[in-house]
Amino acid sequence: MLEELGFGHDVELPSGLLKIGGLRIGLEICLDHAMGELCEKELKPWERVDVQLIVSAGMNIASGPVCTRPGGPVFLADGFARTEVSLNAFGRGRQSAPMPMKGRRFDVGIDYGADVMVSMQQWLGDSIYKLTGTGFGTRFPGVGTMPGEAMPFKQMSALGDDWLQQLQGFYHTGSYVEAASAQKALDSALAAAGAGGVAKPKVFPTIDIYGPLTFQ
Repeated sequence: MLEELGFGHDVELPSGLLKIGGLRIGLEICLDHAMGELCEKELKPWERVDVQLIVSAGMNIASGPVCTRPGGPVFLADGFARTEVSLNAFGRGRQSAPMPMKGRRFDVGIDYGADVMVSMQQWLGDSIYKLTGTGFGTRFPGVGTMPGEAMPFKQMSALGDDWLQQLQGFYHTGSYVEAASAQKALDSALAAAGAGGVAKPKVFPTIDIYGPLTFQ
């Protein structure tokens, strides 16, 4: 089965470290990130990676240590239709503070993130600005704008026009259906108010592209 899927020549990577194109890359899977498997166990306290990659289902970057160089990117691709990227701007991604209830939060700097809710929030913010002329309180990270210094960002469809038909029966699509319904209602409200020209949110599976980034 692995050969049919194109993984017939896979190589085990027990340490989560590899080199590609001269870059030292660290890989983590979900809870491994929160447990510090890469930064606190595989690497010495002074060791760094050029890029840190996290694949997960419910994790986020700030819940675990980041050991890239200052300005080095860490990317997270989550199974719950979310992406994140941080640049570890000051190189303090290994430092943490305890949360009031439990767990730690790490000093990773600005954490850019995008998901279907962020996309809808961005559209609502843009719509409020269009109707009222004020942008205060309407900026969300994600499509169209980012907090802090600007980072190039684009979100595009992952599965084409028939994505819903492809996923039905294999994946829960109810949240996308509800988001599309809300979008339709808000479209009607905006049309009735005479406001137009607001970029539409993407309420389907997407690919989020951050960058290009400059490596130190």
